[in-house]
Formats: sequence, C-alpha cells, structure tokens
Amino acid sequence: LTFIGTPCIYYGDEIGMTGEMDPGCRKCMIWDQEQQNRELFEHVRKLIHLRREHPLLANDGELRFVLSGSDDSCLVYT
Repeated sequence: LTFIGTPCIYYGDEIGMTGEMDPGCRKCMIWDQEQQNRELFEHVRKLIHLRREHPLLANDGELRFVLSGSDDSCLVYT
C-alpha cells in the first residue's frame, strides 16, 4: 500500500487468507470475524488511512530502490 500506483489487494489478504492446497487458488471468504486475523486487518486499515492522508505515499513523488546497509539480501524503496 505504500508503493506508487493502485494497490492490489486480493480478497482475503487483509485478514491473512492464503491459498488452500493450491497456492494459486483461494478458498471461500472467511466471514466469521473470530476466524480472521483481525490484527492484520487493522494494520491494513491503518495503511489505507495513511495512504489517503499522505498522497506522496500513493501516486506522487519519485521511486528509488536502494540496498539496506550491509545486508545485500534486503532491498528497500524510498
């Protein structure tokens, strides 16, 4: 949600759903909130709010990729 452009959230991403036996497929939506990852849901909600409040996180600005310190396996964007 902090990447430039339109975010892609596949149904169930916001509650931690994954594929069933085939990782390319999703099972039915989990509507029971007690079975959902509510902590992840609230985190995604906050990211959406931040994106709306700060347009530079969404569509404006410049994108630059850099390596993170001495750990060459971590790529970050600014």
